[in-house]
Amino acid sequence: MQTERAKHFPRGRCTPAESSALDENEDRVSGENTFLSGAADTSNLPTYVDRRTGAALVTSRLFPVSRRTLETWPLVWRRVNGRAICRTAELLEFAQSKLDAASPVRGGPG
Repeated sequence: MQTERAKHFPRGRCTPAESSALDENEDRVSGENTFLSGAADTSNLPTYVDRRTGAALVTSRLFPVSRRTLETWPLVWRRVNGRAICRTAELLEFAQSKLDAASPVRGGPG
């Protein structure tokens, strides 16, 4: 008979925190960029996002950005019910291009 914990955590005796840590390590070990591999994988994301959701998405996947910064990006915004929305794929592609264009800086004593 399975315990209540085993029903909810199929990995065995892991807590939720340990389980998510294991998932993160599996991604690092595989050496793959699971988010962007050539084109943006937006299959599990909404087609359109507003500025607040878009900023949260870019911040969680690429680099910190505010919703006010997204106002200055040259994206196609549509006004629907008083909210500005854009295509998620376009937003993520532009954010990735900004990240790729950023020059690396090494810190420490010269």
